[in-house]
Amino acid sequence: VIVGAGLGMGFFGPQSRKAAAAYESGDTETARSIESRINLVGVLDTVLVVVTVAAMVGKWGAVFG
Repeated sequence: VIVGAGLGMGFFGPQSRKAAAAYESGDTETARSIESRINLVGVLDTVLVVVTVAAMVGKWGAVFG
């Protein structure tokens, strides 16, 4: 949760503002590049959340411990 909040404030927010500014100025190539990075980090963030939930719900201690 903390990592997700940090990414939201420190990465997603600023990058989204940059993409919006690029679209407003007509620079769609830069905006799409920024969106690509946002999507990649979004997927990684989602995987982190899924793994965290699986670790909390599953009995990984019995497997790894």
